[in-house]
Amino acid sequence: DHMFVSFHGSNELRLGNVAYQDTLDEIREHFIPMWPHGVSNEVTSGHSWRVALSKNPWTATGSEATIVYRMISELFTRLSRHGYRYLTSLNTGYAHPQLVFKDAQKDEDSDFFVAYLSRSGRKITLVRPPRRIGDQLGSRLRNVWPYKIASDRASEEEIYTIELKRNAIGGLHAPAFFDFYIFVSHSLQEISLMGFKLEATVMLPPTGIFGFGDKREVWVFRGTRMRTRINSRSGPAGLNASEAGTRSGH
Repeated sequence: DHMFVSFHGSNELRLGNVAYQDTLDEIREHFIPMWPHGVSNEVTSGHSWRVALSKNPWTATGSEATIVYRMISELFTRLSRHGYRYLTSLNTGYAHPQLVFKDAQKDEDSDFFVAYLSRSGRKITLVRPPRRIGDQLGSRLRNVWPYKIASDRASEEEIYTIELKRNAIGGLHAPAFFDFYIFVSHSLQEISLMGFKLEATVMLPPTGIFGFGDKREVWVFRGTRMRTRINSRSGPAGLNASEAGTRSGH
């Protein structure tokens, strides 16, 4: 009653102990087509399945990295719809972290989005957040740190970013990690107060030449879907996608 999901190398997704064929059919129909470069190889063996996508999506940058973040959100959504609930991650004894999903009731009401921190730790980016989170998170963090937020902005691609000023982290009397953890803690707390909990983290390999650098950690948030009118997922309230812009701090 447990299924294992893992991201291998720069382009491979593996599912182990898959109990139902319709789960794979759902992923083939909704997850794989999101990657514009298609599939280079796909293998099913017993209850295991793996797919290799073309052109290294897990190390993608720019707009293609945004597609990958949306794919991760979609993967959690599709598994939830088919009755798989994320349980934990296993690292010991595995070359790649295993995301463990437990067989549960089908869930049509949960909603997912992902977020990640910049390497500097000064900027958090939310990918396809519900509008109420995209619209309110920046102002909520400004209330906590009124003079440390440099900007918060929404884009036409449903990307929402909040960035600290360069001198916001660290200082003469506090190590850099102190303010970093406060920033992360308050971000998670405010998102939680708006109804979304940190469900899981997904590790992706580093980008760049020869794969040097830090691995990228993607945060997956889960909440209850609100049934509202079309185009209500992200962007500042009262703005359509073409009007969504930048609000700068002082």
